[in-house]
Amino acid sequence: MSDLVKKKLCIFAMQDFANVHTKVAHAINDYSSSWEAKIICLAPHPFNYPLKHHVDISVLTPELKKETIDWIQDVDVFIFAEEAYRGSIGSFYAWVEPVLLYQNHLLTRGVWIIFHAGCPSRQDLQTYNVLDHGQFKYQLAAPDLHRLCNPNAVPLFGHPIESNVTEIEELWKNKSTDKIVVSHCPTNYALKGTVELKKIMENVQANCKVHGRSVEFRLIGGPLGTGTDMPNDVMRQKRKLESHIYIDQYYSPVGAFGQSVVESLADGVISVSTMSQISDKLWATQDIDINAGPIICLPPSDQGLDEPIRILTELCLQPLEYLQDLATQGGHWINKYFGYKPFVDRYEKTVLNLCLEKKPFENK
Repeated sequence: MSDLVKKKLCIFAMQDFANVHTKVAHAINDYSSSWEAKIICLAPHPFNYPLKHHVDISVLTPELKKETIDWIQDVDVFIFAEEAYRGSIGSFYAWVEPVLLYQNHLLTRGVWIIFHAGCPSRQDLQTYNVLDHGQFKYQLAAPDLHRLCNPNAVPLFGHPIESNVTEIEELWKNKSTDKIVVSHCPTNYALKGTVELKKIMENVQANCKVHGRSVEFRLIGGPLGTGTDMPNDVMRQKRKLESHIYIDQYYSPVGAFGQSVVESLADGVISVSTMSQISDKLWATQDIDINAGPIICLPPSDQGLDEPIRILTELCLQPLEYLQDLATQGGHWINKYFGYKPFVDRYEKTVLNLCLEKKPFENK
């Protein structure tokens, strides 16, 4: 048995948007030989993801509180998720400290990283760079925000997941053959571009009808608190079983490789999104071949509807055999770049090990 003492990663977040860091932390614990991780959040995630946070402050038991305090004393790397960021680490600790009794000296221990994602950042991130420089050693960012960060910020693409390609092939045998189902999960109408997508799909349906192809545009779930929202696993299963094609986002300022794109590709559903803000060069920094990935990219929403209508019409008119091949390619691509082990290996190389080399990101 090895006596190797694993290095520690601690991730702080409000609820962990899209459950990304929760998946990362669990994958590190399962697949890394040199790191262990915990994610500590203020509250459980409202989407009720099956994979849970290690610690939720709002429901902390005395036993887990003691265990967490003991574990956190010698953490090597802290990641602070920007969804809870209000201009300083201190503001976050104002909420956390009374519960976990963290001491101020923890602020100077380990290497501190700020992770940027979420809605406010897309408008305000450039103003954060000065704050980041004073309080964090590194920046980690959703890839569509990388263009706004300091030059040496590291992009975080997707999350660890695996695809069962054999299951994809079986699922496609049971999908509708008399119509193409295009789905969309409008968890945020504005950021997902739902209103524009409805207009686009009305035109696509009319165009395809002329050629004898029936197309249905199906909304799955909805924003929180509207009565149409549903747990992530339920929404994902409906998309997986019912859809041929999934449109994630159509919104210029986002241009994102969304987490539901990763899920839908893994589940054998052809994925469509705007990714205009992510350069091929950025993918290459993470050794990910985006050109081998079967993601259908829409142009930015500020360029009008004609081109997305054309792209989606051509896609929906393709033979079912072609669409199934595209879906199968998506599963293989996910396993190659986002399977648990390759994801963890890349994360260690580009995030964790880089931090311990003590080469801070440059400030603009």
